[in-house]
Amino acid sequence: GALFPDIDHILIILHKEYYLLYHRTFTHSILTAPLFAFFLAFIFKMKHKNGVFSSYFFLVLIGILSHLALDLVVPYGIKLFYPFGQWSYLSWSYVIDIVILGLLIFPLLFQKLKDFQAQKTSLISLILVLSFLLFRGYLHNQTLTHFHQLYPTSLKIGIMPTPFSPFKWKVIVEKQNAYQYFEFGWFKKQKLHPKVFLKNQEITPPINTLPLVKTFLNWAQFPWVQKESNTVFYLRDLRFYHPQRFLLTVRLVLNKGKIKEEFVLTEPGLASINSR
Repeated sequence: GALFPDIDHILIILHKEYYLLYHRTFTHSILTAPLFAFFLAFIFKMKHKNGVFSSYFFLVLIGILSHLALDLVVPYGIKLFYPFGQWSYLSWSYVIDIVILGLLIFPLLFQKLKDFQAQKTSLISLILVLSFLLFRGYLHNQTLTHFHQLYPTSLKIGIMPTPFSPFKWKVIVEKQNAYQYFEFGWFKKQKLHPKVFLKNQEITPPINTLPLVKTFLNWAQFPWVQKESNTVFYLRDLRFYHPQRFLLTVRLVLNKGKIKEEFVLTEPGLASINSR
């Protein structure tokens, strides 16, 4: 049950645009979770006639909801109330956090060495992971407060995690005409020298009415348009900026009055265009 919501990864096999259109939407909603739990519990009951349907249902539902909770703390976010509402994300943890992996693996190794009961080991792992996530959430809030004090007139501030340390964060400050991107660490005294992304390109009709573009703009928290040429444009979300590459991009190609839109999972080598 806990793995079921990620069945939507099959969508990218069918068509890569479906990844942006539907990933973490209908399979990651608390409104649809009971329906999926009922469906899976029914399958388990058919396979195990002597099993108790209600037990299967609640166990699967707990597994699905725990998956949603973990996906909620990473920057990509989920459509928590799909088909209603906006995207939700806490951005406390990186999608693959080596500390969390260590907290999950270490108790298992300890169990092998000390012959601990599996139930106790699982409980220890759960407590350690939850404690670490709450600690990350605290540092996230402290970083957000710190930058609100530094930039009180900003339109919006985003705090993004890094994979190797809970004390290092990526910070995006949105202003009227530009975004400022910082790499901030709590233990390292540093002068703040932001990378600036100018808002010198706008998304206007009919481009903003295209299905893929419309979905991207609804999902993106810090949308930035990057111009490669007079006929090629990229829609970026600065949450997923990296000095060497951008992740999760929509490419627009204008050709003889027609607009071709394409979703790209990773786009290397263009991160410096229109930025300084």
